[in-house]
Amino acid sequence: MAGIDYFVTSLINKIDRRNLFFHLNDPESYISLVGGSRPKKPPNSFSIFRKNVCNEARRHEVYNMRVVTKTAIILWNQAQRNEKDIYRRLSSLIHETYFTEEV
Repeated sequence: MAGIDYFVTSLINKIDRRNLFFHLNDPESYISLVGGSRPKKPPNSFSIFRKNVCNEARRHEVYNMRVVTKTAIILWNQAQRNEKDIYRRLSSLIHETYFTEEV
């Protein structure tokens, strides 16, 4: 496991946290259609955060999902309550959208 730690630390240092913790809109965009049907359940707050970390990692040409996931876990655990609340609110909106609308 120590082998990916270098890459995780490197990615953490490259990512601009302002791109991860900002006002998020458009909950419908997080209910992705796969094969023409809705996913079995809407994403939780960490899943949404991990997706944004993944997008940031791609900007820095990091595609290894083990590195991305471990980076997301570390950043999530270091996040302040108000930063996580952004994702919790978005998750609630997604849940409402998911269960009330036909997508």
